[in-house]
Amino acid sequence: MTRLCLDTSAYSNFQRGHPAAVDHVERAEWIGLPSVVLGELRAGFLLGVHTDRNARELGEFEGDPASDQRRPDRAAAARAGAAVLTFDAHFREITRVGVLVL
Repeated sequence: MTRLCLDTSAYSNFQRGHPAAVDHVERAEWIGLPSVVLGELRAGFLLGVHTDRNARELGEFEGDPASDQRRPDRAAAARAGAAVLTFDAHFREITRVGVLVL
């Protein structure tokens, strides 16, 4: 079973249609969205020009049965046995969980 915990960059690139992000997210059987990621996304939406559209898309994503947005912190991936999906190379320094940098 493929379990992924998305960071902000992975979610954003998925929504933009980045092929690798879309492929990984669509193949995942479980997707975690840590509360930190949700907070970063919502704060970014408020600063942008597509606030309503972005919030609606996030709500639809959260409503997907594969998504589990109830994870409270960065340890979500470790607790769920999931790999972190990211576009940020500094996540490679994490040793407690698997990291997939796109």
